[in-house]
Amino acid sequence: MLSNLNVKVDDVVGINTTKFTYNASQNNAPPTLQMLQFRNSENVVTDRFSSASHGTVRLSAGDFQYNSSNFAMDYIEGNTVEFSYNLSSINKT
Repeated sequence: MLSNLNVKVDDVVGINTTKFTYNASQNNAPPTLQMLQFRNSENVVTDRFSSASHGTVRLSAGDFQYNSSNFAMDYIEGNTVEFSYNLSSINKT
Protein backbone atom coordinates (compact mmCIF):
# COMPACT_ATOMS: atom_id res chain seq x y z
CA MET A 1 0.00 0.00 0.00
CA LEU A 2 1.28 3.45 -0.94
CA SER A 3 0.19 6.69 0.73
CA ASN A 4 0.83 10.21 -0.51
CA LEU A 5 0.27 12.88 2.14
CA ASN A 6 1.35 15.64 -0.26
CA VAL A 7 -2.17 16.25 -1.60
CA LYS A 8 -3.67 19.72 -1.40
CA VAL A 9 -6.19 21.45 -3.64
CA ASP A 10 -6.71 25.09 -2.73
CA ASP A 11 -6.89 24.97 1.09
CA VAL A 12 -8.16 21.38 1.35
CA VAL A 13 -5.55 18.91 2.57
CA GLY A 14 -6.07 15.29 1.60
CA ILE A 15 -4.36 11.95 1.24
CA ASN A 16 -3.99 9.52 -1.64
CA THR A 17 -3.75 5.87 -0.62
CA THR A 18 -3.21 3.27 -3.31
CA LYS A 19 -3.33 -0.48 -2.79
CA PHE A 20 -2.00 -2.82 -5.48
CA THR A 21 -2.43 -6.56 -5.13
CA TYR A 22 -1.04 -9.18 -7.46
CA ASN A 23 0.24 -12.75 -7.43
CA ALA A 24 4.03 -12.53 -7.59
CA SER A 25 4.31 -16.24 -8.41
CA GLN A 26 2.49 -15.62 -11.72
CA ASN A 27 4.25 -12.42 -12.74
CA ASN A 28 7.06 -10.36 -11.24
CA ALA A 29 5.71 -7.01 -12.50
CA PRO A 30 2.76 -5.46 -10.61
CA PRO A 31 -0.16 -3.86 -12.48
CA THR A 32 0.45 -0.28 -13.62
CA LEU A 33 -1.88 2.71 -13.32
CA GLN A 34 -1.40 4.56 -16.60
CA MET A 35 -3.94 7.37 -16.55
CA LEU A 36 -6.23 9.01 -13.97
CA GLN A 37 -8.61 11.73 -15.10
CA PHE A 38 -11.48 13.66 -13.49
CA ARG A 39 -14.30 14.98 -15.69
CA ASN A 40 -17.32 17.15 -14.92
CA SER A 41 -20.91 16.53 -16.02
CA GLU A 42 -20.11 18.24 -19.37
CA ASN A 43 -17.32 15.66 -19.92
CA VAL A 44 -14.59 18.32 -19.52
CA VAL A 45 -11.35 17.44 -17.68
CA THR A 46 -11.28 19.31 -14.34
CA ASP A 47 -10.24 19.17 -10.71
CA ARG A 48 -13.35 21.05 -9.45
CA PHE A 49 -16.83 19.68 -8.80
CA SER A 50 -19.85 21.33 -7.24
CA SER A 51 -20.77 17.90 -5.83
CA ALA A 52 -19.55 14.31 -6.18
CA SER A 53 -22.55 13.50 -8.40
CA HIS A 54 -21.32 16.05 -10.97
CA GLY A 55 -18.05 14.26 -11.64
CA THR A 56 -16.68 11.06 -13.08
CA VAL A 57 -13.31 9.39 -12.78
CA ARG A 58 -11.62 7.73 -15.73
CA LEU A 59 -8.62 5.53 -15.26
CA SER A 60 -6.65 3.09 -17.29
CA ALA A 61 -4.46 0.38 -15.88
CA GLY A 62 -2.79 -2.69 -17.21
CA ASP A 63 -0.98 -5.82 -16.20
CA PHE A 64 2.05 -6.65 -18.31
CA GLN A 65 4.58 -9.46 -18.46
CA TYR A 66 8.06 -9.24 -19.92
CA ASN A 67 8.46 -11.14 -23.18
CA SER A 68 12.15 -11.95 -23.65
CA SER A 69 11.66 -13.12 -27.24
CA ASN A 70 10.87 -9.61 -28.48
CA PHE A 71 12.14 -7.56 -25.49
CA ALA A 72 8.71 -6.04 -24.86
CA MET A 73 5.97 -6.04 -22.26
CA ASP A 74 2.91 -8.10 -23.27
CA TYR A 75 -0.53 -7.23 -21.93
CA ILE A 76 -2.15 -9.88 -19.70
CA GLU A 77 -5.93 -10.06 -20.15
CA GLY A 78 -8.52 -10.85 -17.51
CA ASN A 79 -7.66 -8.44 -14.70
CA THR A 80 -10.01 -6.43 -12.49
CA VAL A 81 -9.59 -2.81 -11.44
CA GLU A 82 -11.50 -1.45 -8.43
CA PHE A 83 -11.81 2.22 -7.56
CA SER A 84 -13.15 3.72 -4.34
CA TYR A 85 -13.07 7.07 -2.60
CA ASN A 86 -13.88 8.38 0.84
CA LEU A 87 -14.82 12.02 1.32
CA SER A 88 -14.89 11.66 5.10
CA SER A 89 -11.08 11.44 5.18
CA ILE A 90 -10.70 15.02 3.94
CA ASN A 91 -9.39 17.45 6.54
CA LYS A 92 -11.93 20.29 6.48
CA THR A 93 -10.12 22.67 8.84
